[in-house]
Amino acid sequence: MKKSIYLAVLFLFGIMLISCSGDDDSRSSAPPIPVDQRYLSKITDEQGELLVVINYNENKTIARMTIGGFIFRYEYNEIGKVQNMHLGIPGEGSASFSYTYDGNGKMNSYTGSDGVMRPVEYNAQENYYHFVEDEYDSYTIYLNSNQTLKKVIEHEQGENDIAINLFYEDGKYGPLHNTNDISLSTIVASPIYYYAFFSSFNLCSVPFQEVFGGQVYVLQENEFDQDNFLKNSIAISPFLSNEPIKLIYEYIQL
Repeated sequence: MKKSIYLAVLFLFGIMLISCSGDDDSRSSAPPIPVDQRYLSKITDEQGELLVVINYNENKTIARMTIGGFIFRYEYNEIGKVQNMHLGIPGEGSASFSYTYDGNGKMNSYTGSDGVMRPVEYNAQENYYHFVEDEYDSYTIYLNSNQTLKKVIEHEQGENDIAINLFYEDGKYGPLHNTNDISLSTIVASPIYYYAFFSSFNLCSVPFQEVFGGQVYVLQENEFDQDNFLKNSIAISPFLSNEPIKLIYEYIQL
């Protein structure tokens, strides 16, 4: 990924984290929510600072995700796949992305904020997607058997490939375990925002352990409740802070 983009996101998100504040620092002592009805509501730090908020549609798909001052909004097609993603960026307005799928539900194109449609190729044998972003960059996105992201390779003309590897705590429940998958559509639109937000805040169906490669390094020290659902995490990520930060996950029943 281009260094200028990395540094811009790092600086801007750092400003948002410093300035955001929580309006509810209460901690629920209610009985545990059943595992199959547990949906992430928000993420705070130990001081109750509000870092992430998620809103859902009636069918329990993610409608809106607010991270600091960044806003991700998702719209879906008739089979529940992400059709449009709108990204609100503080001080810069918004950008929109759209996606199409083949008869098997595999992504076969995406249109960027520039309005250009890019074909997306899926290799079923090796379970990866590949697309050309522009005349300089193309991406290959490998998936695990459970469809979580496994490896993202950026191929930049005239440069060595950059591979980002993603590792998980298999057998555990991540904050987005029960809702729809938004990882692929988000990382296709903007890999740097995925690393900065989704991997740093453990926003996945299976909890991250480590994400690394190139200029990206995120380590999660996870703590789980009696149901193996993610409860807290100590995140070590240059996108969040120069020091480890404890993330506290709060759920609602849907």
